[in-house]
Amino acid sequence: MRWPQTPLPVETPNGTLLVSIASTFAARSRGLLFTSRLDQREALLILPCSAIHTIGMRYAIDALFVDEQAIVIARRERLPPWRLASFQGARAVLEMAAGAAEQAGLRPGEVLRDLGRIVGRR
Repeated sequence: MRWPQTPLPVETPNGTLLVSIASTFAARSRGLLFTSRLDQREALLILPCSAIHTIGMRYAIDALFVDEQAIVIARRERLPPWRLASFQGARAVLEMAAGAAEQAGLRPGEVLRDLGRIVGRR
């Protein structure tokens, strides 16, 4: 994945994710469009965000909806191209390779402590 900043290491129940952050309008709008498939240990945090789409994408993704306390409140798995997904109350969305959320052990109720300061501010 190509993003301007160094990815943030985020601990999960089954290892470490390298999370890039899309917090500007341009970065949020672009999301994962025009990117190659993510590695199982890469993710993109879109913030603020409560709805995403995979229109124009070439591969399926997992989407974790996260609240302002960095708690996973919903998980959409293997979301194929040309779909929409949203979750009321989400503060951010963590986009991952299809199947990566399960592999990382991330389910609703899981707290992403390393993202707490980032998701909770603003």
